[in-house]
Amino acid sequence: VTGVKSVVAHTAVTNLCGNFYQVYTTTSKTTSGSNPLILRVVFLACSPVLTCALHTNRQATIKGTQNTPYDGLSYSLTLAFPANYPCSPPVIKFVTPCFHPNVDVHGNICLDILKDKWSAAYSVSTILVSLRSLLGEPNNASPLNAVAANLWDNQEEYRTTMLQKYKEAGGVVAADEDKK
Repeated sequence: VTGVKSVVAHTAVTNLCGNFYQVYTTTSKTTSGSNPLILRVVFLACSPVLTCALHTNRQATIKGTQNTPYDGLSYSLTLAFPANYPCSPPVIKFVTPCFHPNVDVHGNICLDILKDKWSAAYSVSTILVSLRSLLGEPNNASPLNAVAANLWDNQEEYRTTMLQKYKEAGGVVAADEDKK
């Protein structure tokens, strides 16, 4: 846009509960003297366990939940925020290939809060926690990956297939995780 300079500020604050929040704000100022502001804030609460991490306002990592087939695995995601965020959900995709009933081969995710159940009240942290939960509790009634959905009931066969695909995609599996 002609005459617009973007300034990105990064601030870190701690709330009363001790959670760390990274706040990214984007402000746009016109060079013609008027000063309309466009503000976009992305919050991330990091737990002491660091099971979710926002690297920038466009990439994140989630770790598989314990006692699920994804335990010990790590997945990279991209986050794209539309111009009308937070009124519309971000577009989130798996970069690390993820064999899962609700994730297709292109990394697209079928999760209701990223579609018709979206609320502007959802933070990035809420979304990442929901995605971790989805890994262990897929919605097999609405699969994007029918093969994964069909294997889900046999957790041993599912984990074997999922680990094979994870390794083929370059994922690193700890030796003790490989034996589960």
